[in-house]
Amino acid sequence: MAILVVEDQPIDSKVVRTALSHEGFAVRVVADAEHAISEIQARTPFIIIMDLALPGMDGLSLTRILKEDPLTRCIGIIAVTAYTDRWHRRAAMNAGCDAYLVKPFGTRLLCAHVDDLAQKLI
Repeated sequence: MAILVVEDQPIDSKVVRTALSHEGFAVRVVADAEHAISEIQARTPFIIIMDLALPGMDGLSLTRILKEDPLTRCIGIIAVTAYTDRWHRRAAMNAGCDAYLVKPFGTRLLCAHVDDLAQKLI
């Protein structure tokens, strides 16, 4: 199963990539929304791990774009962010995110969210 990680922090992207690769997922990583769009057009992922605070276009804007497009609206999106407040959680869910994880999070929790979302999408 293909997963795209959209994360601008190298340490965070490495942790996520390592954890998901260890679970058998095919993981690709990009550092911003513009590269994510190119990667999605080249090979549509099944799930996206989306940082909300990205340079340039933020993760919420990218999520809205993806959920409005009939070709990408079925991609599962898990928001990952340091924002702990309800407003950001609500904004992420309203934009179309399927789950919300607050950094720092454990890799078991991440994998559990990915597994749960994958079951819902199949």
